[in-house]
Amino acid sequence: MARTLQVRFTPASRRPFGLTASSLKAWNPALLFWGIGTGATLTLLLSNTPIFKKDVLIKLPVVGSIWVDDIHPEDKPF
Repeated sequence: MARTLQVRFTPASRRPFGLTASSLKAWNPALLFWGIGTGATLTLLLSNTPIFKKDVLIKLPVVGSIWVDDIHPEDKPF
C-alpha cells in the first residue's frame, strides 16, 4: 500500500525586504536627510577634480559661473 504525499503549495506574495508603502513613508525624512548630506559631501570633496568641475558644477543653472576658470594659463603658477 503506497502512501501519497500531499503537497499543499500556495504561493504567497512576498514584499522585498518586508517593505511596504507605509514603512517607506515613515523613512522618507531620514532618507532625504542622508541623501542631501551625501550629495553635499561628494560635491565638496570632488569640487577640485577637473572632470567633475567641467561635467557637473559648471553646468549648474544658477551658480555654474562660480566654477568657470577665467585665469589665463600663463598666469597660473602650476
